[in-house]
Amino acid sequence: MRAMFDRRSLIVGGKNARGGQVDEAELYSFLQALTVQTGFLARTPDRRTHLARVEHTLTPLADRRILIVGGFDELGTALSGAEVYVPR
Repeated sequence: MRAMFDRRSLIVGGKNARGGQVDEAELYSFLQALTVQTGFLARTPDRRTHLARVEHTLTPLADRRILIVGGFDELGTALSGAEVYVPR
């Protein structure tokens, strides 16, 4: 998870409930209170990344993009590449 400039948090990649890796990103807004009906934070599905990865880093860039570096693929192989992610 990475805090962003506009007080939202970005979650990229990781594993799903079945243990499979995901290539999805989600934005969470902590400024919006928990809703009484659902008890969940406001969540917005965002774009997909080029690769599913775990144990990677997210680094905010000065122009508000996010640099995603390294991590491991579904086979446990270290990823040497990086990608730039542009949140909505």
